[in-house]
Amino acid sequence: MTTQYLNLPELLFLRQKDGFRLLDTSGGEYNINKPAAIVLLCASGKSSVQKIFTDAKQYIDLKKEQELEQIVGKFIKIGLLNQKEYIYEPFRTKVVLDNLLNRPDLNALNLSSITISPSRLCAYQCAGCYSLSGPSAKSESKLEAQIASLEGASKLGATICAIGGGEPTHPKVIEKSLTIAKYARKFGYDNVTMLSSGYDVKKHIRELKPLITQIELSLDGMEKYHNKYRCHPQAFSRAIDAAKACKKNSVNFDINSVIVKENLDQIEDIVNLSIELGANSINLMPILCVGRAQANNIKLTPDEVKEIRMKVKSAVDKYSNKISMKFSDESVKGPMACRAGISTAYVTENGMVCGCNNLTDEPAGNLEKESFEEIWSFSKKFEELRDIKNINSRCGSCNDRDYCIGKCKAIAKSVFGTYDLSVDRGCPAK
Repeated sequence: MTTQYLNLPELLFLRQKDGFRLLDTSGGEYNINKPAAIVLLCASGKSSVQKIFTDAKQYIDLKKEQELEQIVGKFIKIGLLNQKEYIYEPFRTKVVLDNLLNRPDLNALNLSSITISPSRLCAYQCAGCYSLSGPSAKSESKLEAQIASLEGASKLGATICAIGGGEPTHPKVIEKSLTIAKYARKFGYDNVTMLSSGYDVKKHIRELKPLITQIELSLDGMEKYHNKYRCHPQAFSRAIDAAKACKKNSVNFDINSVIVKENLDQIEDIVNLSIELGANSINLMPILCVGRAQANNIKLTPDEVKEIRMKVKSAVDKYSNKISMKFSDESVKGPMACRAGISTAYVTENGMVCGCNNLTDEPAGNLEKESFEEIWSFSKKFEELRDIKNINSRCGSCNDRDYCIGKCKAIAKSVFGTYDLSVDRGCPAK
């Protein structure tokens, strides 16, 4: 049998009476027993069947390698294991396996990433900001609770920590951001990303360099449009200065661009500028009608998303040999495509745990009352987000699915009061 690999970060192990329920963000839901779960974990990133057999025998009674091959074969058949070279971190394998065997107090045994918002303070007041951040937002944060959540998430296998906001380099926020980054490193996170408008990145780049794996900089168009969207006359120049500082100091950075109708014709300009600045990649994201975008009635129709997709495809064909590009909506498939509460969690500045940054009005728990592990494992809100029966699968077979952004549970909840993804605004099936 050839080498097998597992895309485990996209799975969530949920304990149930007779074994485990697995959810994956490509739309699968599986019920497996404990021995099969152990084999699945031991098969992750291993180099040979013999190695998997040796590891699994420590925990379950396997008489012959043929028994193992039968179990692995079933996982290949249903798509949980594949023959692609996906190297899965040994750290997470060990953590999830340990939780499966030794943490009966947990129902949800793993996740892959956590985002921390130290504050909603920001010098800008962006027209489409999901968190309603701005100059007048409160700067208070439950830093101790957030640090505890980082430790709790690491015990559940998370290896990715993102520091957002607000603006993490704001003068009143930067020390909190650096503290969070230091603890993320201490707890073993191998990917610590800062999500920034670039505001004071240049000023703090030397402090950030040893702590941050990469910086994701927001750049939504050329100077006139970017400054207007960010409601600040220096937003563009500060973003450019941040990119140049990253390049000069060998700090990896990506460009994130929020696409709306008004900047659709600037996609190639954004790509060319990103190449010129030396970005590793560019992520073009369709605006989501949440937060300030909802208040300002900024949204995209399926036809407009289709038009964006065509322009992005044209840009990819033209520039793919110069920079890595993706349209954040393009790989979303299946009723569990939304990762909120499945493989990701978000912690607000006031210590509330949510499924993602767009669901801050739907908190799953309060870190001042419960630990992160308890919230992740037992929260009714997370159970709701993970209820595949409540998230209608009609979207999965819809011919227009690739061209709508109704796959976002936050939009469905804010507009229709339900996580049912089939109730997309403007859905022709209605």
